[in-house]
Amino acid sequence: MSAARLGATALFVASLLAMGSLHQEHTTWNVNSRMALVFAIVERHTFAIDGYVGDNDVLPTMDKAVFGGHTYSDKVFGVSLIGVPVYAAMQAIARITGHEWPLRWKIYFLRMACASIPAAMSLVLLWRLLILAGGRPDRALFGTAFAFFGSLWFGYSTIAMPYSAGIAACLAATWLLVRRTPDEISLADAAGVGLLCGFAVICDFIFGLMVAPIALLFLIATWRPRAAGRLSKTIAAGTAAAIPIGAFVMYTLTIFGKVTIPYEFEAVTLFRDEMARGIMGVTMPHLGPLWFLTFHPFRGVFFWSSWILIALVGAAAGIRRGGLARMLGWMSLWAFAAALLFNSGYYMWWGGWSMGARLTLPMMAAVPLGLVEACRSDARRLWQGLVATGLASALLSVPLSLIDPQLRQGYDDAALMTATAGTRLMPPQFHFLRVYYFGEWFIGSGGVVHAGHFVPPVATLAAALLLVAAGARLRRMA
Repeated sequence: MSAARLGATALFVASLLAMGSLHQEHTTWNVNSRMALVFAIVERHTFAIDGYVGDNDVLPTMDKAVFGGHTYSDKVFGVSLIGVPVYAAMQAIARITGHEWPLRWKIYFLRMACASIPAAMSLVLLWRLLILAGGRPDRALFGTAFAFFGSLWFGYSTIAMPYSAGIAACLAATWLLVRRTPDEISLADAAGVGLLCGFAVICDFIFGLMVAPIALLFLIATWRPRAAGRLSKTIAAGTAAAIPIGAFVMYTLTIFGKVTIPYEFEAVTLFRDEMARGIMGVTMPHLGPLWFLTFHPFRGVFFWSSWILIALVGAAAGIRRGGLARMLGWMSLWAFAAALLFNSGYYMWWGGWSMGARLTLPMMAAVPLGLVEACRSDARRLWQGLVATGLASALLSVPLSLIDPQLRQGYDDAALMTATAGTRLMPPQFHFLRVYYFGEWFIGSGGVVHAGHFVPPVATLAAALLLVAAGARLRRMA
C-alpha cells in the first residue's frame, strides 16, 4: 500500500470506528429541528414540520419558526439536504421489507451520513494539505488526529449538526484550489470551489467567514496578469456558488414570501429579539466573552484545545516561509481571529448546551492548517509542543465527547449574556471529567455496571492504536 493510501485509509477508518461507536440517545432542539425537516420532506413532501416537533412528538424542539399557521425549522438547511436522500432510501427499504426503522436507528444513520462521514473525509483532506505544504506524512497524520480528537470537532461529528459538513466543504474547496499551480486550475475546479463554498454557507452562515479567504485566494490565483480563462473561471465559480445559496433563497421565498432568515419568525421571543440585533445577533466584540472564549476553562479554546497555540505559532512561521505555507498560514490566522471576534460579539457567545465554544467550530476548516510547520522534519521543538498539547487536549476533550458533546451550560442565559471578564464562572465540564476518570460513568451508584458505556472508549482506543501503527509504518516508509 502506498503512503498516500495508507494514511488516508487509517484516518478514515479510525475516525469512523470511534464515531460509529457512539450514539446520543437524547437529541436536542438543534438536532431535532434539522431532522424534522428531513422527515417532513420525505414523508409528507412539505417544508412544514408540524406534528414532529411538539412536546409529545418524536422530535420535540423550540428551535423553530412559526408563520402562516405552520411550524418550520429555523435552521439553514445544508445538513438536512444531505439527510433527505439517505432518509428516502431508508424509507424505501422499510416499505419493501414491511418493517419501520426505530427512531434511534433513523437518527443514527442520518447522523453518520450528515456528520460522521464528512468528518472522516475532512481528516483525509487535512492530512493531504499538510503534506502538500511540506509536512512529514507520519507527523501530519498525528497532527490531524490531535486536531480532531483534541477538540469539539470529534464530539460534534457524532451528532447531526452542521459543522462537520461545512468543514469538509471548506477543506475540499481549499484542496481544489491548491493541489495544482494557478495555471492548472480548470473550469471544473473553479466550479467545484464555488459549489463547495456555497454549500458551506448553507450549512451554517458562520462558514461565510471561512469561505471569504478561499474566495480571495481563488481571485488572486485566477486574476494574475496574463492568466488564461480568468473571466470564465470566475463565472463558473460564481454560478456554482449561487446554486446552493439560490436554493435556500427559494426555500425562504416559498415559505415566507420573501428573502429572509427563519429567525425573523422564531418561536422563542429571546432568540427572535436577539437575532434581530446587529448582524444576525452579532454586535461589537466584548472583552468578557473574549476572555471566556480563550484562556478561561469555561469555554476557552486555549484551555481545552491547547494545540491551537502551536497551530497559531506555526501559522506565523509559515507566513515567513512563503509559498503554500504562507497561504495556509494566513488562512489559519484569519480563521482563528474571525471566529473569535464573531463569537465574542454574538449574544449567545457560549454556544448553548455544549462541551465548549461550539460556535467557534467552523474555524477547524483552516486553523489546523497552521500545524504544517510543526509537522516538518526539522521542527523538533514545535513537534514536541504539538505532541504534548495534542495529548493533553485529547485527554480533556475525548471523555466529554463520549459522554455527550451537548453538556448542560451550567448557568441561565441571562447570567451568561451579562457576564464580564470579572464574572466567576465554574466550568460544568469539570464535573463530567471527574465522573469519567473516577469511573462513575462506567459503574454507577450501587455498583451498577453500564456495559454500553465501555464500547465507545474501547473503540476510540482501538482507533488510536490503528493511527499509531499507521504512523509508525509511514515513518519507516519515509
